[in-house]
Amino acid sequence: MVRKAKVEFDEQPPDNFDPKNPYGDPVAMLEYREHLVREKWIQIETAKIIRERLRWCYRIEGVNHHQKCRHLVDQYLEATPALLLRLRVLLFLDWRGDLILPSN
Repeated sequence: MVRKAKVEFDEQPPDNFDPKNPYGDPVAMLEYREHLVREKWIQIETAKIIRERLRWCYRIEGVNHHQKCRHLVDQYLEATPALLLRLRVLLFLDWRGDLILPSN
């Protein structure tokens, strides 16, 4: 018995999935759903890895972590778009939750 070096997945959604009629082919619909879940888990795990590296960088760099770990912060914010959206919303809210509009 021979083992493969790595597990291979199809990186593309199934070809026969029709978004206009998702229930037309139930097998293609399930394959498409599995594809979406797999892609989401890859994004989540990537963000976790970057977060662990960021924690390590904060501990090691100490006082200079603002300068030395900035690239990891940028990567983490790109890897977590929902967190970035919440951060942008919070920047425009005051302590009561009222919207602050920038004045020109």
